[in-house]
Parts: sequence; C-alpha cells; structure tokens
Amino acid sequence: QGRRSVATAALLLSLSGLLASPRPAAASIDGVPDVGSLNAGRKRFVIKIVEDYKMLTTAGSVTDEWLEKTLPKMYRAMDVWAGLQRRSEVPDKYSKGPQKAAKSFEKAAKSKDYAATLAAFQAYLDELPDAGPGGSGKINFDNPTMPLIGAAGPAIIGAS
Repeated sequence: QGRRSVATAALLLSLSGLLASPRPAAASIDGVPDVGSLNAGRKRFVIKIVEDYKMLTTAGSVTDEWLEKTLPKMYRAMDVWAGLQRRSEVPDKYSKGPQKAAKSFEKAAKSKDYAATLAAFQAYLDELPDAGPGGSGKINFDNPTMPLIGAAGPAIIGAS
C-alpha cells in the first residue's frame, strides 16, 4: 500500500503541475494569429520592445553596447510582432509594412544616428494596425501586456 500511495502522490503532483503551469496560446486553426496569439506575443515580444526602447531613450544616444547586445533582440521582437499582424496565412500588407519599418529601424540604429533611429521607431509604430483578427497591434507603453485602446496611435518619441 505504501508503493501505491507514493505512485498516486507522484501522479497527482505531476497533474497539478500541468494544470497550474501557464500554457502558451494555441495557434488558431486557420493559421491566422488570433487574440491568444497576440496576447502571448505581447508578453514575449512587446515587453522586450518597450524595455529596449526605454533603454535607448534613457541613454540618449545609440551606444555601441546597445547596438551589440540589445538591437539584435529588439529587432527580432519587432519583426515577430509585425509578423503577428497578418490577417491571412501568409504575410500581407498588415505584416509587411511593419516588418519593413522594423528593418529600417535596424538600419537607422546601426548608423548610430539617434534622431533617425527614433524617427524610424515612430514609423514602425505608425505601421502597426489599429485592429485585426487578434485585436489592435498598437503598442501600449504604459502597459505593454495590454492592447492600446481608444487612441489614434502612440506618439512616444522622447517618452520614458
């Protein structure tokens, strides 16, 4: 009976871990990002974008350290977030526009021109759609895990 109670306890413990663990949002059946996909994307990518942008603006210039350590991860997060804006199974104008703007941001940052980098970031924000299958693609700088609601779009240059 001791073995059975140990086995039962182990089974219950493993099941409780499965039930309590945060599970990633399942992909939508048709391949188009949905609310769950965007919520997971906000937690994983938008938070990174906001943190890295704030590091840039706090520094007040494009530093070598930021270029080397932060830009690659920030660009990737921006690119993935842009890709989540698509409204079909393949990239479309809703995802290609922000992806192109993210690439321009990366290029501007590598030039170390701070003003151009900020302008390119604003262009990226402007390209993000107000609405889509998964909700707004706009970035809420006050609470990155929540969609930006009821605003024409962020104007964050110089925000901290």
